[in-house]
Amino acid sequence: MKKQEKAQQQQQQQDQQQQQQQQQQDQQQHQQQQNHHHQQQQEQQQQQQQQQQPQQQQQQQARSTAATTAAQTAKPLPPPPPPPAATATPAAPTAAAPTATAPTAATATAAAPTATAPTAAAPTATAPTAAAPTATAPTATAPTAAAATAAATAAATAAAAAAGGYLHHQTAL
Repeated sequence: MKKQEKAQQQQQQQDQQQQQQQQQQDQQQHQQQQNHHHQQQQEQQQQQQQQQQPQQQQQQQARSTAATTAAQTAKPLPPPPPPPAATATPAAPTAAAPTATAPTAATATAAAPTATAPTAAAPTATAPTAAAPTATAPTATAPTAAAATAAATAAATAAAAAAGGYLHHQTAL
């Protein structure tokens, strides 16, 4: 019996050793498969990187070429237009306004006496006097413009009356 028990124990030990060896082989095989799979993944990644590197380099070259071309073709902006020159027009009406009132009163009073004289010089004297108020009327203030218009009308009427009287006088002769 003892021999049989020893033989069984030896058989069991051998079986256990075989199982352990089988497990070790399985583990090694599994490890090799994983290593092989991992190696394949690494090779694929390297291939992808090698394929992508030229594409990335081409894209970078295209970008830098486009930037260089854009910089070379860009035109400088035109200089800004000069500011408009200041004019002294507002000062002119202010200076002319006081002078517009004085001749208007003088011409109105001067036109009245000359209208009554039927001499030949009277019509020529009233013609420039009638023209003076119309030239200065735009620069005058509102009341002065009305007075200038009234004076011009009076002067024109007086001139027409004088001219009519002169013509009537001439035709009578």
